[in-house]
Amino acid sequence: MSTDNVRLKSNNEEIDLVELVRELWKGRVLILSVMLMFLFCAVIYVYVKAPQYEAKATVRAPSQEGIAALNIGRGDKSGLRLLEAKDVYAVYLRNLQSESIRRKFFEDVYVPDLKAEGHEVGNDQSYRQFSNDARVENADANLSSRATITLLAFQPQTAAYWVQLYSNLAAAQAVRQLIADVQSDAKAKAEGLEQQIEIDRDSARKQREDKIIQLKEALSIARAVGLEKPPFISASLASELSSEISGGLAYMRGSKALEAEIAMFEARISDDPYIPGLRQKQADLSFYRKLSIDPAAVEVYQMDGEVKLPDRPAKPRIALILVAALVLGALVGLVLVFVRKLLVEAKR
Repeated sequence: MSTDNVRLKSNNEEIDLVELVRELWKGRVLILSVMLMFLFCAVIYVYVKAPQYEAKATVRAPSQEGIAALNIGRGDKSGLRLLEAKDVYAVYLRNLQSESIRRKFFEDVYVPDLKAEGHEVGNDQSYRQFSNDARVENADANLSSRATITLLAFQPQTAAYWVQLYSNLAAAQAVRQLIADVQSDAKAKAEGLEQQIEIDRDSARKQREDKIIQLKEALSIARAVGLEKPPFISASLASELSSEISGGLAYMRGSKALEAEIAMFEARISDDPYIPGLRQKQADLSFYRKLSIDPAAVEVYQMDGEVKLPDRPAKPRIALILVAALVLGALVGLVLVFVRKLLVEAKR
């Protein structure tokens, strides 16, 4: 009994498969017509759709020579860390991927250029399209190594020009930020030097005041003992007294010498010539205050190769669109064939 059921089931499946093939053969004209209709629509779309060309640029970190202008006055004993190429390149990459650069390029370059070419450009929809077309991707696994900038345009020359301009726009903003940071460091360094100079001057003034007090006390002693001129001291005692004659034995210089020295200290206008290292600090202060960096002397990236002019459109992808239209047309045709069969059976 079970063997008969298996044979019956197998026969039914064969009948169903034959019936399916028969229906498909009957509906071949419908399926082919739908496929041709979809293919015709795809051809019209490809013909009407304006082609877009894709341009790419690969960038990498700058050379140490390219950022030398940023390191003027840094390193050694300045207390300011030297900037490395990877630090500068990281700032450039952040700007390259920033929304502000994307928006600025869209408003200042993308929209005006498209309008000049006769294309209608909106705001939100056009910006979404531009955001999809403008890409910054890793050329290597390590972002700090290389990055690729990709842009689409309706003209090959425009695409190549946009890629170069986009990278330069991000570089200009990165240079401004780096110069502002370097000048901020220089300003902080100048303020520190200025404070140190004031401290040195205040310290020298107080030392001079202390010296005047000491000399006046020695003058009182010299006058008290009636010592106007220093006594004759043998050569053997001179070396022993030389270390003390400015201390407790300062009165031994004599009242005339002490009066002259006190008058000199009191008449001194500035202690600057007597402060060790002051002139160097003043020179450093003037340098950091006047520090100026030419943006043209700073390179935040290097172009890895040339930006090639695209020779064929990247969009629309004609082959893919035509194949997709044929497949979709075939599927729709199959569905229509089975729907027609069901309607016929329902009428019966």
